[in-house]
Amino acid sequence: MLEFITKFIIIFVLMFSIHMIYFYFRNKSKKYGELPTIEMMYIRNIYGVRLIREDKKYLERHISLINAFIVTVDMLIFFYLESMILKLVIMFFVTMLLVYILYRILAKYYKE
Repeated sequence: MLEFITKFIIIFVLMFSIHMIYFYFRNKSKKYGELPTIEMMYIRNIYGVRLIREDKKYLERHISLINAFIVTVDMLIFFYLESMILKLVIMFFVTMLLVYILYRILAKYYKE
């Protein structure tokens, strides 16, 4: 159990760092700095959330947390299951379910 938790924490921190670095360098670029990411467009179009410029930094951090959690769960499924087909099927459904649930919660948070 301790091995599972340490793997989860290491993968989560690594993935969160990669996502935050991505947003940091994306915002430094003048060409891509003002364009919303796919996740932001998804929240705006599907859930009707109005994005204010001041909220963008916090939204990027929340998106990074959500994406890091989803990737971490997928990687742990990949590490602990034997069958490749079973891994892919479970990872696909878990990813879709987590994206739907977590982005819905995030959209409700930003709508209020």
